[in-house]
Amino acid sequence: MARGEILLESGTNELEIAEFFLGGQSYGINVAKVREIVLYKSDAVTKIVGSSEFVMGSIIFRGHSIPLINLPSFLNITVSAKNSNIRQVVIVTEYNNTIRAFLVDGVSRIHRISWNQFIPIHPILGAHSSFVGGSFHIEKREILILDFESIAANIFNEQRLYDASAENLSSLRISKRADIKILMAEDSRTIQDLLRLKLKGAGITEVFSFDDGKKALEKIEKMVEECDSSGTLLKEKLHIVITDIEMPVMDGLTLCKAIRNNPKTSYLPVIVFSSMISEDMTKKCKQVGASECISKPQIDSLITVIDDLCLNKN
Repeated sequence: MARGEILLESGTNELEIAEFFLGGQSYGINVAKVREIVLYKSDAVTKIVGSSEFVMGSIIFRGHSIPLINLPSFLNITVSAKNSNIRQVVIVTEYNNTIRAFLVDGVSRIHRISWNQFIPIHPILGAHSSFVGGSFHIEKREILILDFESIAANIFNEQRLYDASAENLSSLRISKRADIKILMAEDSRTIQDLLRLKLKGAGITEVFSFDDGKKALEKIEKMVEECDSSGTLLKEKLHIVITDIEMPVMDGLTLCKAIRNNPKTSYLPVIVFSSMISEDMTKKCKQVGASECISKPQIDSLITVIDDLCLNKN
């Protein structure tokens, strides 16, 4: 299966997940992160000396060498004897501007569902299952949604958010950003905390944070009501919105569309900050009115765009 066979209208709060199997359990990945799904061929894998124990080697994908990750091994999942004859497949993914391949036990089908159906993992379970973000219940099955970004970061020791450049951390720029007020929609508390820390280091201290698009939108609507009652302007209380795409209840594209469709908020700059930014996704973001799209984890680019939208208007 190649990416792009199924397209969704932007801003409908829907997503498509590819259901795959590991040790008999159903898991899911957002189709927007999938480049291709191919049969696993052991003789096509080139071993890499000194690589992580979970990296089986590299495979050639469209003329480029990419790492192949043994997902069952990483998650400590063993294939039972009765399933020993399964034909494993490789899911080739693209996110964070990086292409990687993951070995799985098989792929079932694609489901089109709403983010309203997403059930975040309970905090207690999340403390022990940091690579599962939550689940969807479909046809009496629980499909667990894996956090592929965290898996890759763990294996390759990646820094989630790059440091800002010396230019962006200059005292002059920091002082100019003191009055910028930001609303952030990001379901990962870890990313929320890291972003808040990086933004604070760049001089931005007023950040409203929410873990789904609906809560963020409700906050904006409440701010509009308060401004109407007091006779003040929203642009004095909020300057910019930063949103992820993948979020429970309401995704970032739907949030952006709602902001644009309200005459009282349509002027607000909206930056989509997501691991899923690609050429196709950028088009979808623009369709719902996003001001800019930035791929995680490029914090330096994010700060530069904030400057352009908030400080360099004239």
